[in-house]
Amino acid sequence: MREDEMEALLRIDGAGLRLRNTYAGYEAEIQLPANPAPSADSVLFTGFSPQRQDAIAQAWQKYQQFMNTKAGRAMLADNNGQLMFRI
Repeated sequence: MREDEMEALLRIDGAGLRLRNTYAGYEAEIQLPANPAPSADSVLFTGFSPQRQDAIAQAWQKYQQFMNTKAGRAMLADNNGQLMFRI
């Protein structure tokens, strides 16, 4: 899946993707809900890799795993998400 497609699906879910280029590679973060700053009511999924796509894929996989749990679906419903995550 392309990065822009993933971002669109995350927006529908009420989540957001942020990517940082570090000296050793890339760090991807998916935050639900997509607030500017993490809070006690948010969940953060991270991935790190020398390759941009691998970092994003790691964070996406953790997000998918969480969304397959009862707690993940409940959090999505609490944040008015549309359950548009993809595996």
